[in-house]
Amino acid sequence: MWGWELMLAVAPTFLSILLINVALVLIGSTPTAILGALEPLTAVIIGIAVFGEALTFSLALGIILVLSAVILVILAKSRPRR
Repeated sequence: MWGWELMLAVAPTFLSILLINVALVLIGSTPTAILGALEPLTAVIIGIAVFGEALTFSLALGIILVLSAVILVILAKSRPRR
């Protein structure tokens, strides 16, 4: 019984660290950070589409805030520095 719990704790952690390191090498730090910031949004969308969770006001507000932050990072990165 404890073997499954341990595997569910260790495997996703190891896999996420491994994939983040691969992404850093392949696409760089800024795109990796932007995609990482979109992870909660992806989880909400999967929860709604796959598991039938309800879209509440707080979830919608959270989605808007996350998207706004990601857009601000992209805009700040694309502006020429003085």
